[in-house]
Amino acid sequence: NTATCSQQDEYDSVHLGNQIASGEYTKFTEKALIGYRWYHAKGKTVSYPFGFGLFAYGSAQVQYTDIVSTALGASAQITVMLKHNGPREGFDVPQLYLSFPSSVPGDAESKPEWVLKGFEKVLVKPGVPAAIKFMLNERDMSYWDEGSSSWVCAKGDFKACVGANARDAVQDGAACATFTMS
Repeated sequence: NTATCSQQDEYDSVHLGNQIASGEYTKFTEKALIGYRWYHAKGKTVSYPFGFGLFAYGSAQVQYTDIVSTALGASAQITVMLKHNGPREGFDVPQLYLSFPSSVPGDAESKPEWVLKGFEKVLVKPGVPAAIKFMLNERDMSYWDEGSSSWVCAKGDFKACVGANARDAVQDGAACATFTMS
């Protein structure tokens, strides 16, 4: 299969190349609020939130419970139990979202409330709980400091939540735990 490019496609590609060569980049005004982060920050409800529909060959009867977080020096481990009560086995993709401490500098436009930090594709069998572990390294818990032009590991209380998609992971009643980095 070969796709044919139109003359407009070629023009757009060359135009983009010229912009890059001349330093005329597109200016994004959203700052860090791109995609699911913007919808969450603005309180917008979407029909299919980020990560929706990744459970395959089973049912939507998946629960995330018993979440535990542990700070391990410059890293952290998040463990959550996944329970599937559907009629047959299937794959699920639990997603880990992280909320940074309030001590992190920045306004609401540059500091999203929730950030996707991990996901795992897991085969789950009906009635058989599975322990899912997420490891966060120092970079996962860092923010960009404009003053020093470098990544800085945040200090303070983090909140980690796990769910099937961006909306489910951060709503009331979700599987969440806190941990402190010092």
